Amino acid sequence: MCVHIRRGDFLTDIMLETTKEFTVPAIKFAYDYVKLKTKSPQISLVFIGNDPEFVHSLQIPKLFANTYSSEKLSRGEDICFGIHYCDSMIMTASGSTFSWWISYLMKPDSIIFYNSQVEKFSNFSKDYHDFDIFPPEWIKLTLKNNEVKLETKWWHQRNNKLPDLPSIDLQPWS
Repeated sequence: MCVHIRRGDFLTDIMLETTKEFTVPAIKFAYDYVKLKTKSPQISLVFIGNDPEFVHSLQIPKLFANTYSSEKLSRGEDICFGIHYCDSMIMTASGSTFSWWISYLMKPDSIIFYNSQVEKFSNFSKDYHDFDIFPPEWIKLTLKNNEVKLETKWWHQRNNKLPDLPSIDLQPWS
């Protein structure tokens, strides 16, 4: 199981950075889900991303056969590693295009989890258009009351709004 960490520029950006509050319970949720779905006797945990100090500060449950954390790889090395060696992924900062592409290019039967909150205030275009950005088979997770839960609704459904779709005037073929 791989966990992509994105902090750095996201700390001062509109995008929600990886937080301890989401990451630790998301790891536990994903572990239980993957263990049940794959019936794997042992699961290893691999952290990739741009903040090894943050990773070392996490209080990870002692569930995993092994836990690995790289000392800062390049973004290209993260992508290559994730695509070739990860069977499941937790996107802790869903606004990260790097974690999105790693997840999208992983093996077709990979299990992908992502934070349903993309932006710090949950009202950015990537939140509005989540239905158009994240494949429906990816698993949305929501942090509520310090617990990560499965999210079944898209942003517009959770916020009682119509989907933000462009109006397109289609013309018949000549």
